[in-house]
Amino acid sequence: QNCIFNIIAPFVKQIGEKQFQQNDKLFYVYSPKLKKICNQGFYMCQNLFCISGNNINHIEDSAFYRCHNLQEVSCKNTKSIGDHAFLGCSILEFTSDFVKSLPRSVFTHCTSLRQISMSRATVVSSSAFIGCENLEFLDFPKLEMKNFYLDLAKIKVSERTHGSWKNNCKVYEQIPFQSHEIQEFTQRRVKKMLNYQFDIDLIEYETEQNYKQQNDHFVA
Repeated sequence: QNCIFNIIAPFVKQIGEKQFQQNDKLFYVYSPKLKKICNQGFYMCQNLFCISGNNINHIEDSAFYRCHNLQEVSCKNTKSIGDHAFLGCSILEFTSDFVKSLPRSVFTHCTSLRQISMSRATVVSSSAFIGCENLEFLDFPKLEMKNFYLDLAKIKVSERTHGSWKNNCKVYEQIPFQSHEIQEFTQRRVKKMLNYQFDIDLIEYETEQNYKQQNDHFVA
């Protein structure tokens, strides 16, 4: 336990409940077919920096709870997110075309979070953004403004954002920080930090058959 730095798992579809909880040596995960991260899958993996994979559909409760260094997870195709999923993380932006609701404390104390774009969101918990002190931009076409514990004087919204926000927030014609710019920044940081990693145990599965033979603790 706690003996790996990076995981390359091209055929894994699910991370099980508490699979890597409190693994403070896990740094990077590449899993392009990953669809589901179960409850507390990466709970308090404090050095986890990036989850690379664009097919994550479901992120359950506390999946990334207090992963303080986590900056990148692609949620564009994510359909559901659980309570406290990203609490205390360092993600820079959150974009989803499918998530319709944000539950309790999902982004609480995400102090690096700068922008959120959710084209279908209609329900957001009042505690979702507590402590997001650097949040600057929102894109919520269907979400009415309520008491979200945000400093609205600092918040800018997209033109398509629900009209209830526009009396309190400045309107931007376009998203100020494009996703690809943030991804490029993250990739540069990954490369730089990897240069300082020593004795990295790289888990690599070159074929699905080889993966299944060697591992029965992942769910494929």
